[in-house]
This record gives sequence, structure tokens and C-alpha cells, in this order.
Amino acid sequence: MKKIWVYIAGVVPFAFFYEPLKALVSGPVFLAGAITYLLLLRMLAEKVGK
Repeated sequence: MKKIWVYIAGVVPFAFFYEPLKALVSGPVFLAGAITYLLLLRMLAEKVGK
């Protein structure tokens, strides 16, 4: 159950700032940053969920 809350707490700010962040950087840089952010979020959820 903790994993779900970590995912929600991480994805909601990302969704909120999606457009401003995408406007600041180019497409490939944004995509790489988004993938990295989601992977770090997953790693954090795995540590908290244990």
C-alpha cells in the first residue's frame, strides 16, 4: 500500500509541472529526464514498500 502512495506523491507533481517543464527543455532532454525521474521514483517506492 505504501508503494501506491509513493507513486501518487511522485506522479502528481510531475503531471502538474509537465507543460512548464516541457516548454523549458527540448523533447529528447525532457524525455530522458522524465524516464530518469520515474525510475528513481520506482526505486524509492521499492525501498519504502519493504
